[in-house]
Amino acid sequence: MPLFDQNYQGLPARSFNMLETADRFSGLLGIALFIDTGLKQGEHVTLITFDAPEKVLDRFLKFGFDFQAMLDNEDFCILSYKASFSRSLNISTDYQALFSEIKLLGGEKASRFAFLNADLLFNLESHNLATISVSKIHEAVRAVDGVVLAQFTTVEGEPHQRLREVCSSLLDCYLVISQVDNKMSLKVKAYH
Repeated sequence: MPLFDQNYQGLPARSFNMLETADRFSGLLGIALFIDTGLKQGEHVTLITFDAPEKVLDRFLKFGFDFQAMLDNEDFCILSYKASFSRSLNISTDYQALFSEIKLLGGEKASRFAFLNADLLFNLESHNLATISVSKIHEAVRAVDGVVLAQFTTVEGEPHQRLREVCSSLLDCYLVISQVDNKMSLKVKAYH
């Protein structure tokens, strides 16, 4: 398996880097490669997901990524949140508190952070609300000492179109996985 960083070099630290994927398969693979790269480089990695950790680990295992030993020795941490909190997202959402909690729970040594289904973090009801929430989360990440890669699977419709437009214009790094080939290599297109 290739390292994620071989597919795209130079994800900026202290930045909310976004990865858009066309399907859940490529999203899981992209995040698994990002996690695997960090672990192989001796980094401590935290995964933030809205799914049950066991299900995520099982899906990673189907791709050939067995992270159990890294979980056991605490080089890898999974934080699972309930997606229902996304209903309460508003202009006053405190993303600083969210990242302080992630850093605290993921361990002070964590230097690589991965998000699955990151679209649930944003208020996508209007262009203005999407812009505010993306700007606020991007600013909150500036206090995190490490590399953050957030993934979302695109769905047709205005909310994800808004997210795509806002992220590609505001974030330091916006990536799109256009396809996964038979060797499970990613074709990554970078917009920043």
